[in-house]
Amino acid sequence: MKCIHRQLAPGGSLSGFSMLELLISIAILSVALVPALQSSIGSQRLSDQAQETRIAIAVLTEARLLLHGATPEDLTDAGGTFVIGQDLNINAALDGSVVTYDLPNWVAGDTVPSVLPFRLTVTWTSAMDQQASMTIVDAIR
Repeated sequence: MKCIHRQLAPGGSLSGFSMLELLISIAILSVALVPALQSSIGSQRLSDQAQETRIAIAVLTEARLLLHGATPEDLTDAGGTFVIGQDLNINAALDGSVVTYDLPNWVAGDTVPSVLPFRLTVTWTSAMDQQASMTIVDAIR
């Protein structure tokens, strides 16, 4: 049978870490890692928001080009190509996205002005499960 002998450090004490030293080092490491983890999670959230914003801008740009191809009558006539407040059916890589337009300075029945301002809004459910929206205003001449 072999006997295991403990090694003595040069000062005559036993080598290795005590349980207390080990617990203290784990506590210090935890205190240092928690903020780093929180920072990483926050960074990922900001990255997700930036990606959603880029997609929303692309969607609004596409919708804007669609409306610029229309005539003022298409936008104001109830039987026209577009219906105020209805989804424009633009495909977007955003969860639950809806793109709508309205005519903020025009009332149904009024004559259609030569410059017709319109407002485009895209709404979606963000990665944080919250409603988000972005709006632009432009005009048809």
